[in-house]
Order: sequence, then structure tokens, then C-alpha cells
Amino acid sequence: MAGSHQFTTRPELAGTFGMVTSTHWLASAAGMAVLEAGGNAFDAAVAAGLVLQVVEPHLNGPGGEVPVIGYSSRDGEAFVVDGQGPAPAAATLEAFAALGRRIFAAAKSQGRALRPDVRAKEPRKETHELS
Repeated sequence: MAGSHQFTTRPELAGTFGMVTSTHWLASAAGMAVLEAGGNAFDAAVAAGLVLQVVEPHLNGPGGEVPVIGYSSRDGEAFVVDGQGPAPAAATLEAFAALGRRIFAAAKSQGRALRPDVRAKEPRKETHELS
């Protein structure tokens, strides 16, 4: 039927300037304030993430994971950053270059792996006895 809308339990949101969503309204407000002050989407995401660490510390923290889908207006293409889990020790810039993968300019200029702070570890060997 023309003009009819499908029922949903979530509001449909639209904006002409920008939009920030999160699991807590204070984090969303902080992100939106950053956008309104001239920041970009990544600035807003960082602001919202920092607020979430305060208002929902049981769900967020500085050592958390960061899956990102972004769009570079300069390059005219989308990109993905998979910041989840530990990086293997063999995940060097040279290994990615040998596979023909694009290397982030910032990481390449510093001559280090994309996640130098995380190294592969031996899996934990835990046993649990059932009684």
C-alpha cells in the first residue's frame, strides 16, 4: 500500500548534520557535542567511548575491542579496521605488504605493526573438575 509504513518498535531517525548513537544517552550527547564543535565522526566516537567507560564501566574499558567501518572522503572508499583480539606475532608490516595489503600510513611511518602493544600469547591451559 503506497504511503504506509511498516510497524517497528524502534524509532526511525534521520538527520541533516550528523548523528551519534550509543548504549547511554550521556555518551551520545558527548559525541554529538563534539560533532557540533567541528569534530569528525572519529572524534565523536572517541568522546562517546570515553564517556561510556565512566557511565558503563562494567561494559567498556580502555583495553576493549574496536571494530570500525569508516569512509574516507579523500580516498572515496570505505575501509574496515578489525581491532578485535590479539594480533599474532607474525602480523608485521612486511607480512601484510607481501600479501599485497594496504598499510596504514601512520603505522608504516613509525615502522611498527598495526597493534604493537598486543603480542600473541600461549593459550591458557585451564582445567575444571566437575564434582
